[in-house]
Amino acid sequence: MSLSSAKKSVAVLAFLSVVPFATAVSAQEIATLPVCEQVIADTLKTKDENPVVGEQSELLFNQLVERARTECADGSFRDAAATLNQARTVVAAE
Repeated sequence: MSLSSAKKSVAVLAFLSVVPFATAVSAQEIATLPVCEQVIADTLKTKDENPVVGEQSELLFNQLVERARTECADGSFRDAAATLNQARTVVAAE
């Protein structure tokens, strides 16, 4: 990845971090690790359902999903839900 691509990814991530997102239906209130894992699986399906996702968007999407996995493992379910909503938005915006 070039430096300019990395800067674009960081800029998009920074933008997504400050934009409020409504909770999607598939990102129901996450209160347990199994529910969190299911919401991650549902989120991954959104990328599979949109085969025209660009390389940069896919990279950012994957980074957000990995961040959500870490947040789930740490028990930060509210943060994981917000991160997964951001990941879905990246795919939807493509």
